Amino acid sequence: VNSWNAFVRAKLNEANEDCEQGDHIKFTRFVAENKDELTCAHAQLSSAEKRVYNAQVVEACKQKNRVACANPKAILHDINATFTSMDHEVCILSLLV
Repeated sequence: VNSWNAFVRAKLNEANEDCEQGDHIKFTRFVAENKDELTCAHAQLSSAEKRVYNAQVVEACKQKNRVACANPKAILHDINATFTSMDHEVCILSLLV
């Protein structure tokens, strides 16, 4: 984890605390508008403070609920494979009878 990224993420979250759902400041705009202040504030941080920011990011990543999305193409492949297998079984059974 990069201490600069962790620091900027924390400051962006602070800036977006009071914003409504659709009014959040985008990361790139936030950095562009506040680069000088962010750079100065980050330079003044002690190594212990930087480690705290890094730890917060690591903890947030651990707590984040990862959701696996269904891949429609993979599902279609599985369905086709199942039907192909069933077709082979039916053909074999019809030959035996």
